[in-house]
Amino acid sequence: MKIAATPRTVRLQFDLPPEKVDEIDALMNTTGIATRKLLVEYALANFKWSIAQACDGRAVVAYDANNNSYRELSMPPLDVAKGNGGIRVSVDSNGTTKGPNSPGRDTRKTRPSTIEGDIPVPA
Repeated sequence: MKIAATPRTVRLQFDLPPEKVDEIDALMNTTGIATRKLLVEYALANFKWSIAQACDGRAVVAYDANNNSYRELSMPPLDVAKGNGGIRVSVDSNGTTKGPNSPGRDTRKTRPSTIEGDIPVPA
């Protein structure tokens, strides 16, 4: 007799300033996402995809067809993933990345993300 494993749920709790909660709620309103849990699931899926692109040497961009230009997303974790060539790294309790080819930088103290200015697409 085979016993099926039961799903395990883990609660994550965050302390955020009210402004960040307002940002989350505004994103939910803009996108029609009904719950914060679902917003986190979508954000995680997007982040995982972005990391996969960086590991494959690709840039994550928003393309403007009207101006034939793009904006590249720049985030320290994507730089770390790109530098590791897709090799998984761990993060110690101090927030420092560890692993082969890891720059060993503390990603907690870097700016979360930026969007580069418009860059013309080469013809």
